[in-house]
Amino acid sequence: MSNFDKTTVSVNGKGNHVGDKVNVTNKVTNNNSHNHVTNMYREPPRSGGGTDGELPAAVLFGALAVWQFFRHYEQLMSAMQHAIALAVVPSLIAAVIAYIRDKDAQPATISTLPAIVFALAGYLTLQVIGDNIPKPVEGLAANGPVIQFWRSLTEYGRQVVLQNTAAIVFVLMATVSNALAGLRTFATTNYGWFAWLWNLTWRNSPRRHVFTQVVYLGAAALFASGKAVAAWAWFQDAIRSALS
Repeated sequence: MSNFDKTTVSVNGKGNHVGDKVNVTNKVTNNNSHNHVTNMYREPPRSGGGTDGELPAAVLFGALAVWQFFRHYEQLMSAMQHAIALAVVPSLIAAVIAYIRDKDAQPATISTLPAIVFALAGYLTLQVIGDNIPKPVEGLAANGPVIQFWRSLTEYGRQVVLQNTAAIVFVLMATVSNALAGLRTFATTNYGWFAWLWNLTWRNSPRRHVFTQVVYLGAAALFASGKAVAAWAWFQDAIRSALS
C-alpha cells in the first residue's frame, strides 16, 4: 500500500476533456488494484444475440400450446382424423380422372396407394396416442389454468403428455405431406388449369413423399411407444460414461 498527497498527475490520451496536468489535493490511497474498463455500456452481441430470451419464450409458448390442446382434446383429435381422410381425396380424384379419360392410370395409382396406406398408418397412430393419454389429463387441462395443469402432473405424467404431444405433431406433419403429394398428383390431370398448383407442390414427388412419410410416421410411432425417450436416456448415459 502506498499513499500519495498533492501529487501531479499527467493525463495523456486522445479525446480527454481535461488539461494535461491536474493538481490533486485529495489524499489518494493506492492498493495496487488495477481495473481496466473497456466499455461503459452494453452492446448487443455481434452474432445477433437474443438467445437468452428466446428459449424461455419458446418453452412458455410450448407449455401454453400443450395445455390448450388438451383443453380441446376431443375436438382436435376428431379434426385430425377428418384431415387424415381428406388428405387422400386429391389422389383419389386424380386416379378417377385418369381412368375416365382412358389414360395411363399407373402414375395416379402409384401416388394414390401410398397415400391410402400412410393415411391408415396415421389414423392407427392417433388411436394408439389416444389410448396412451390418461383421461384425468383432459380434466386437469379443462378445469384449471396452465400453471395448475403442469403442477398437477407428476414427472411421469409430464413425460407421457410431452412424448404423445410430439407424436401428434409428427402425425400432423405426415398428414400435411400426404395432402401436398395428393395435390401434386391432382395437378397433373390438367397442367393448363392447375399450373399454379403444380408450381406449389412439384417438389412432393412420389419418392420424396414415401421418404417423408416413413420419417414422420416412424418418429410418431417412436414417441407414442416411449422408445424415443428411452433412446434419448440411453444416449445421455452413453455420453456420461464416455466422458467419465
